[in-house]
Amino acid sequence: MTYLDQMAELLRFHRALDPDTPLTQHNLKAHVTLFQEKADLFADGIPGPNTLWALQEPYYADKAALDIVGVEADPAPPGIEALPRFNLRIDAAASFRDICAEARAAGAIMLSSGGQRPLSEGANASRSAISMHYPAIAVDMCINAGFFNPKTDPYVLVPNGTRRFTVYARATQGTDMTLNAVDWTGSWSNGKVKRVEVSGKFIDLTSLMAKYGWRPIGARRCYTRAENKRYLCSEWWHFQYEFLLTPRISQIGIEVLRISGITAEKIQQLNPALWERRKEVFKKGWN
Repeated sequence: MTYLDQMAELLRFHRALDPDTPLTQHNLKAHVTLFQEKADLFADGIPGPNTLWALQEPYYADKAALDIVGVEADPAPPGIEALPRFNLRIDAAASFRDICAEARAAGAIMLSSGGQRPLSEGANASRSAISMHYPAIAVDMCINAGFFNPKTDPYVLVPNGTRRFTVYARATQGTDMTLNAVDWTGSWSNGKVKRVEVSGKFIDLTSLMAKYGWRPIGARRCYTRAENKRYLCSEWWHFQYEFLLTPRISQIGIEVLRISGITAEKIQQLNPALWERRKEVFKKGWN
């Protein structure tokens, strides 16, 4: 949904925009100001984090909660640790199952290290405090199924700029390719990368994900530094279902609260750091 379409729906819910009145860039400020005055907020006509929270919290509270469901992964080859099953929010799960079906039809395997992250798991150097794993709209492909042995790994990584990778999956029905892949050497907490040519049949898994609205994130600084690179900061495995979100409107706390059984009190108790940042806005601090 576009920014103006979503904003119009929210303003109409709060009766700050008539059903027959189109919302435009020209009248947006006036209608946001009207809502702010009704909600006893600072009335500047700017839909900042506090205004967006006041618009969205009652709007989504009025809608049915979304269940968490399981998604089946493929069995991992010997020597690779992966989960047989992982959890996603139901709207994200439906899309990811479509990706799996298309990848499997090409002869690729879909391995994962997880989906939903429990609220009780906090942040660290390689784990964001506002990760999309908390609202269960992100998935990690298997973190040890690429990088280490590019000549045999199920996934082969090719750098795409300084902080991103294109993920290719080996696939029996894929396209013949020769890839200039990255190869990790050293320990997980202190490693280096080199490049190696890898030939075989592959599908572009990053492009397949994008086709269904799933986007990768960039590596963290602890991967991009010249020395003491941390493998878990590469983030090549992480994809998130951004199709569900509206830039400059969607907020991390709202998306978590949409999950069945999650309350504000539960977030505050289990993950106070997440609650403190609950109003972070997609594409304006939350990415």
